[in-house]
Amino acid sequence: MAEDMNKSAAETEEEYQPDLMTLEDEDGNEITFEVIAIKNNFFGEKITVSGLITGQDLTEQLSDRKLGDRLLIPCNMLRSGENVFLDDITVTELSEKLGREIIVVDPAGADLVSAVLDSTENKKQIRRQIFMINPE
Repeated sequence: MAEDMNKSAAETEEEYQPDLMTLEDEDGNEITFEVIAIKNNFFGEKITVSGLITGQDLTEQLSDRKLGDRLLIPCNMLRSGENVFLDDITVTELSEKLGREIIVVDPAGADLVSAVLDSTENKKQIRRQIFMINPE
C-alpha cells in the first residue's frame, strides 16, 4: 500500500512536468513523492538550473500547493557552505513559510533516492541537513 505523499521533491527545469513517482523500500512498502518543476522568476525564466533557484521562487510557487511532510532540495540551491539561498532567505525561513521540514540533499540522484527511502536520522551524509520549524 502506498504512503500518501509523505515526501515532496523540488526540481527546477520547467520542461520537466510535475510528476508523481513511486519507489519501493527494502520491506516492499511503496513511497510516493512528487517532483515539482520550479520556474526561475528571480533571474528569469530562461534560467533552468537548480543552482539559481531562490527561496523567493520556492515560497511563491509552493505556498499554495499541497505538499507532503518534507521538501527535499538539492544543496546547490544554497550558497556554498551556507544554508542560505542567493536571495538571502535561509532554509529555516523557507521551512517556516511553507510549514514543512526541509531536507537538503546532494544533487546526485542516489542521495535523493536515499533521502526518500531511508530515515535521515540514521544517515551520515556530509551535506544532508534537516531543518524543522520550531513547534510553538
